[in-house]
Amino acid sequence: MSYLAVKDLKKTRSLRERLVKERELVLTKDGQPFALIIGIPPENVEKSLVEIRRAMFSTAVMGASLSLLRSSSISGLTYFNY
Repeated sequence: MSYLAVKDLKKTRSLRERLVKERELVLTKDGQPFALIIGIPPENVEKSLVEIRRAMFSTAVMGASLSLLRSSSISGLTYFNY
């Protein structure tokens, strides 16, 4: 995984070359990561966006489920199956 500072976004030629080589870059501001840049073929833009959104949604649901399980076991809630 490679990092790229926001200030380096102006260097479009080197950015394209790095994306071809690395396929993904972590964008940073003040040394802190805040975004991903992912190289994709032009013909796969829509498909790539759908897959990225699906992965993010799945991660969010898993995190919420784990959070709920942790909080319910801590608070002593009991679940009933009818």
